[in-house]
Amino acid sequence: MGMFNKGGGRDDAAFEMRRDGPLIKLGAIVIGVILVLALLGVFLLRVTRIEAGHVGVEINLAGKQRGASEIPVRTGGVVYSPLSTQIIEFPDVRADGEMDQRYERRASGE
Repeated sequence: MGMFNKGGGRDDAAFEMRRDGPLIKLGAIVIGVILVLALLGVFLLRVTRIEAGHVGVEINLAGKQRGASEIPVRTGGVVYSPLSTQIIEFPDVRADGEMDQRYERRASGE
């Protein structure tokens, strides 16, 4: 089958291209859906890391339970939605030790 198809039949190469058309459209739709989901995931989900020696406080920004959560977020990775929550990280410092008598006298005003 040449350029001037004298036989009147259809050209096999052109038929193959038309047959692959729906597959290409389907592939483009699937890739488009994956990209949209990835973009939504980027904007609707965030990941943060609470470092060692710190504690995170989860603050609910919407709903009836607005305000700081009663349970602190401990060390490690946290997945949250920036539209409804916020994570604030604070150092968790605790000083243990014994006070000597000189400090106790100065603190009491003697």
